[in-house]
Amino acid sequence: MKAISKISAAIFFLAIFGLASGQTLKSRTASSLTAKTKLLACQNLNSAFSTIFKSTHSVRFGLLTFVPGQTVAWDFGDGTGSRELEPLHQFSKSGSYLVTLTVYSPCGGQVSTAMLVMLGVVQTNVSKI
Repeated sequence: MKAISKISAAIFFLAIFGLASGQTLKSRTASSLTAKTKLLACQNLNSAFSTIFKSTHSVRFGLLTFVPGQTVAWDFGDGTGSRELEPLHQFSKSGSYLVTLTVYSPCGGQVSTAMLVMLGVVQTNVSKI
């Protein structure tokens, strides 16, 4: 009788959790986490970024927020780009560059932010007192 009640409890458990043939509770939990991560990646699109390190012509760009599942595309404004999360970019010469970051969600959404990066540009309008 105890063996029958254990089997009944196991069948009840499977019916409640809806596990498919060959699927374990662990694999179902993993797929649920993936679904939750995808949902976060779709709902939390943000393309804010900043410069982390700057030397003469070298700039490291960094994301202020990122959710796994999202992808990024950088346009450095000099005809080059990157798919890295935090790229270090070497500009060939001084000047002003409009750097654009576009973040893509796995659901097809996207958002972009642009920043003007000025390298080797000296401000000369200093007023005298």
